Amino acid sequence: MASVSRFLDKKLKLKVNRGKSAVARPGKRKFLGFSFTFGNKPKRRIAPQALERFKLRVRELTRTGRHLAPAQLVNRLIPSCNQKVIIGSRRL
Repeated sequence: MASVSRFLDKKLKLKVNRGKSAVARPGKRKFLGFSFTFGNKPKRRIAPQALERFKLRVRELTRTGRHLAPAQLVNRLIPSCNQKVIIGSRRL
């Protein structure tokens, strides 16, 4: 990490935010809500943190005590679901 930071700083005149920067295997890091699987043929996947945020959002929208008609509930869920379905199906 130190040599990469030094190169970016000295040669390219870029500042490195050490709090956000890290060096690790692709499966351990996330980028824009994605990470990669391990194995011989790596695949893109939704990062575990992003998936957990999505689940919390769905739980928040569908929790009991809201007394919404099914049509209203679906209309509230569609924006969140469409985003993940489009990303998950690789239509970026």
